[in-house]
Amino acid sequence: MNKNNSSLLWLPKLAGGLLIFMGLFHPIYSIIATQDMWKQFILSGFWNSVAPPWESRDIVFQRNFWTSIGSLCFPSALLGGYLLWSIRQGYAIPAFLVWGILLYGVVSSILMPISGFWFLVAAGLLLIIYQLRIKHQPPRDAK
Repeated sequence: MNKNNSSLLWLPKLAGGLLIFMGLFHPIYSIIATQDMWKQFILSGFWNSVAPPWESRDIVFQRNFWTSIGSLCFPSALLGGYLLWSIRQGYAIPAFLVWGILLYGVVSSILMPISGFWFLVAAGLLLIIYQLRIKHQPPRDAK
């Protein structure tokens, strides 16, 4: 990464921050809101306490699990942290990762419009804008 790109770093930093926010807010809220789930975990001894989705033994418990610690929110927060770390290290963000975030966010937002998946769409768009701008930015040394 060169000095020309430093004025645009707010784009990927904001994208990483959005992923971290989405990735931590949703499951923390869900964990607080689903305290009965944690009681059930403790009473069942944790090990193998969540039935597979194809077994509808306790659909409410499964919903609580899959919307809190079983969701992709924590990996999204880790991805946001990785983006911020890689920017600080001066590494380029791979295009497949950027387009993957955007595609996953768009498809998921279409399937569930009232959701946090829009954070993925926003993060993907910010990263694409960043990559397009640095690609078409003339070198600072050029006269």
